[in-house]
Amino acid sequence: MLAYAVKRLLSAFPTMLLIVAISFFMIRLAPGGPFDRERAIPPEIEANLNRVYHLDDPLWLQFMSYLGNLAHGDFGPSFQYRDFTVTELIWGGFPVSLRIGSLAMLLAFVLGVGLGTSAALRCNTWVDYAVMAGAMPGLLPRQALALGGLGDTLVFSTWPNYHDPANLARFTELTGVDVLVNVFGSNEEMLAKLQAGGAGWDVFVPTNYTISTYVELGISEALDMSKIPNFDSSTNEARFTAEGSVGGVMYAAPKNWGTTGYVVNTANVTHDMTTWKQFWDLTMSDYSGRTIVHDYQLTTIGNALKYFGYSFNSVDPKELGDAEDLLIRSKPHLFAITSDYQPAMRSGDAWLTVAWTGDGVQLHRDIPSIIYVLGKEGGEL
Repeated sequence: MLAYAVKRLLSAFPTMLLIVAISFFMIRLAPGGPFDRERAIPPEIEANLNRVYHLDDPLWLQFMSYLGNLAHGDFGPSFQYRDFTVTELIWGGFPVSLRIGSLAMLLAFVLGVGLGTSAALRCNTWVDYAVMAGAMPGLLPRQALALGGLGDTLVFSTWPNYHDPANLARFTELTGVDVLVNVFGSNEEMLAKLQAGGAGWDVFVPTNYTISTYVELGISEALDMSKIPNFDSSTNEARFTAEGSVGGVMYAAPKNWGTTGYVVNTANVTHDMTTWKQFWDLTMSDYSGRTIVHDYQLTTIGNALKYFGYSFNSVDPKELGDAEDLLIRSKPHLFAITSDYQPAMRSGDAWLTVAWTGDGVQLHRDIPSIIYVLGKEGGEL
């Protein structure tokens, strides 16, 4: 029996290897690439990404690297919860899954084996029929009912790394409503999706200055404040809540506020970083190919303006021209232009990135060598 089991296990290995190989080469040989998006990224940045992730290596070498990562339990980043790796999510839920699975196995063994044996020993008697009648309802499909007729799915459009997955799971636990998360990189991308006919969104998280635009376009409904009893705008500073009100009607409630600075991995960056001038100068010199900026023009242009000491909100043509020139000169030195920068910072592929406060806190919490810097020249609130 043992020899048979060992033989079956050994025979499973080449089968799994074949499945992995077929899956890998089907994906890699399909048209397109991992960095193809609706908006094309500059060739210089795509080349940097390909180099860092070894996508410019021969295909057979990529496959061997992929097998090595699998052997070490590295399944890559999660696309659902973008500040976590797949391995972290698996291990995070494993204790709960193990406990539930063990209890289910114990219950199935005690009741299933016990009652099944009784029914088999008393075939065609009332005991047999009673056991069968009790088991049948469990085999029938049942509709899952959500709390208060909310439906079975909430479509939630938001930003990368913006919500604790545990909170979304808790919402599902309390209401019976599954949360489908759509992640966007910029307000412009989110608005374009809606204007292009994107439907089915229930809740979305726009930045304050865009709320009036959504209202004017008729694609945002007023909030029923009676269903949000914990929110009282009078207890908050007007500058953080006023944008959510249009014509005296509340269309949005603030989730949080913060600043826009940049984060630095001090394990790789040896300079004492304190200014926006350092950020841009070192991006184009010592740390070329290791810096990320937002694909969000407000913060990227604004922080380029701060390099010269201009106002973050400047509309002066000459000052904007200076900022444009700086961005054009720095573009070939960038690792990426994206608002989803946590994965690259966590993996060590990027060393510097423009960042919002919340991301800075998360990264420093998990990797103490990553620190958040608010440039001395100022920035966005």
